[in-house]
Amino acid sequence: NSRYASATSFPLAPSPGRTRSWLTDSPLTLPPTVRLPQAVVFDMDGLLLDSERLAMATFQQACRESGFEPAMAVYQRCIGSTYEATESLMREGFGAGFPFDAVAARWSAIYDQHIQTQAVARKPGAREILQCLTAAEIPMALATSTHRRNAEVKLRLAGLDHFFRTTVCGGEARRGKPHPDPYLLACERLGTSPADCWALEDSMNGTRAALT
Repeated sequence: NSRYASATSFPLAPSPGRTRSWLTDSPLTLPPTVRLPQAVVFDMDGLLLDSERLAMATFQQACRESGFEPAMAVYQRCIGSTYEATESLMREGFGAGFPFDAVAARWSAIYDQHIQTQAVARKPGAREILQCLTAAEIPMALATSTHRRNAEVKLRLAGLDHFFRTTVCGGEARRGKPHPDPYLLACERLGTSPADCWALEDSMNGTRAALT
């Protein structure tokens, strides 16, 4: 069973002068079992920021510079997971000949150089939904596998850093995604029961974390 309240679609902009009631103005009828959330916890990479394509491209570049052509099906299984889980999945999936240490170091260098100097593009509608939830006075948190230094830079350069009441970053929860710990810690910091929150995710590992 899910720890989190179910989510549904709602309009991206409130009417002038409205707060919470605009959420019920959607032309879609909310199912009777769906309750509006007391808080919303967001993933970051791939959901709010179009960073997954950058991560994939820099991973492929690092592999090829190390003389290895990766099977991307293995990479796909790593999306949304922690560094430790990614290492385990890649070593197992790519086999003994995969130069993980060299690839990881080069991948991190290329990726970090990009995000420290250039804003990662926001996903369509990302800023708008954050603005709407702010107008509706629904608190928000972030639960990401990205370590804090990079997460804060990406949010700041994308202009999204001021929306979140709290952020849980990679390595800060006892266990990372796909375990539920990052989401549970975010709810704890918000002072809200997980049953009263919505969790928004784009990856299978993140969805498993939110639903466990």
